[in-house]
Amino acid sequence: MTEFVDTLITGTHLFTMQGEGVGYIPDGVVAVRGTRIVAVGPAAKLTARCQADVAEALDRRVVADPQHAEMALMEAMRAGRL
Repeated sequence: MTEFVDTLITGTHLFTMQGEGVGYIPDGVVAVRGTRIVAVGPAAKLTARCQADVAEALDRRVVADPQHAEMALMEAMRAGRL
């Protein structure tokens, strides 16, 4: 089933701050509806599932959890996961 969103931000180095380390996804996509992030994940999965205008991130880093990003990055660095 196709999910309609406003924008897919593609070509990102995506950091979800979930799971092992910092949740790094090398070819990540961020799906945005209105002003809210509604999904994040690997390009192969989200581009097949979502239909939207595409904004190319040009190989930039995206942190999908800005509220906890700084703390999670520091913790990962201290634990030697980065």
